[in-house]
Amino acid sequence: MELATFMCRPRFWSRYLHILLSFSVLSVFLLFFHQLRPRGHEFVSEMILTSWSGSAREVGADSTTGVLPIVFPHKDKRCSFTGSLEGIVPELPVGRARYDNRRLLRIYDYIRIGNEWEDLSSLDRIYWLPQVLEKWRGPLSLAVHITSEEEWLVLNLYTRFLERCFPAFRDQVSVHLALPASLGPFCFDEDKIVAWNITNFEEVEFQNQCHEPKEYMQFLMDAFPTTHKDKLALKEVYPQNHMRNIARKACGTDWTYSTDVDIIPRDGMAEMLQAFYDELQMLSTPCKKCAFVIPTFELDEGKSFPKTKHDIVHYFRSGAARQFHGRIFDTGHKATNYNLWATVNIEDGPVKVSHKVINSQTYLYEPFYVSSDSIPPFDERFLGYGFTRNSQFQEALYAGWNFSVLTPVFSVHWGLQSPKTLLFPKKQGIGKNVRQEQTSANSKLFNKILKEMKLKKQEGIF
Repeated sequence: MELATFMCRPRFWSRYLHILLSFSVLSVFLLFFHQLRPRGHEFVSEMILTSWSGSAREVGADSTTGVLPIVFPHKDKRCSFTGSLEGIVPELPVGRARYDNRRLLRIYDYIRIGNEWEDLSSLDRIYWLPQVLEKWRGPLSLAVHITSEEEWLVLNLYTRFLERCFPAFRDQVSVHLALPASLGPFCFDEDKIVAWNITNFEEVEFQNQCHEPKEYMQFLMDAFPTTHKDKLALKEVYPQNHMRNIARKACGTDWTYSTDVDIIPRDGMAEMLQAFYDELQMLSTPCKKCAFVIPTFELDEGKSFPKTKHDIVHYFRSGAARQFHGRIFDTGHKATNYNLWATVNIEDGPVKVSHKVINSQTYLYEPFYVSSDSIPPFDERFLGYGFTRNSQFQEALYAGWNFSVLTPVFSVHWGLQSPKTLLFPKKQGIGKNVRQEQTSANSKLFNKILKEMKLKKQEGIF
């Protein structure tokens, strides 16, 4: 299951965190800023998550859960959820979905709405949500991609766990769902339920304590496994950029912040960006094509979460923190210029521009940034791994966007990563690296799209 998340700006902002759920996941968070939305909430920011093989919450439920009820068309094939699954797993009628432009995905918008929202929205990493919500105090929109009944069940069970244990999830999170268009309605037959050897699904919800979100997700993955073959097939076609766009557009806010679900923003960043946004709106001629990069650091898991820029700079200088993906794909974030960022405005204060990105290092740049939602969308021709974010960055450059780095805001990814820490699945019977194959295919597509961009630039289309 894969997730994409968008964080929205506070109440006076006009945001997408890219997140993962419990199977192979790649997450993205987008931060949205706008001035209306949740009632009685201090913020109107939203966070959006997208998941690879994930799922979303219940489609039909009473108003006390904050879930949008669904009316099912008569022409749809109906599945009867009775017995042990009744009240836990809702139906997903085909007639209630919309499709992407290429009809690859069936999309269900707003299958869950947080209580604080007035009228809105690889599973293995969704357990980061509580920590993200602790730091980002605003609405969050989560887009989840699933490919099996098991993942749909796991998502529903885990969502119920989060609602019970974390009020912030119950109040702030709205969920959107996407699944392959070729899949029919999910109907759990009794043989499959018997094979799971679970007599009472309500007991499953209380298998772990509230302080064990990661352990509970692992329990669900073990109890309702997706086959290795299915997971490999999923990774070959995971529509990362579709999910990012679903999450991003679901917020309806003016600004967005794109990142991953397992990337944690510094505490209070929503409020700090709010003040920065307000200042920008007071300018006589606000920049309409300015994007602002949020430096992201990998951090040694043995360290405490940094509260201030002074803290993260101390870790950076000691080697306990370093550039995100610095040992995996240095080019991806090198243009942020971490060394320069660590030498200016060390003490906390209002958010401001630290410096411009290094123009000579932007060819394969894939930063996490805050921008107006008018920035070009993610190109949905890319499937799987490779060139999914930097292709969008390149299109923004051709369209005349300027990128600057902000201070003292930052975000953190737990763990110092290296090629050995990544999962590289192999195809059964072939032995080739799936991720490398996807990257190779997307590299060819990337070069083709760059030529398209140059032609558009010459024709004055941008």
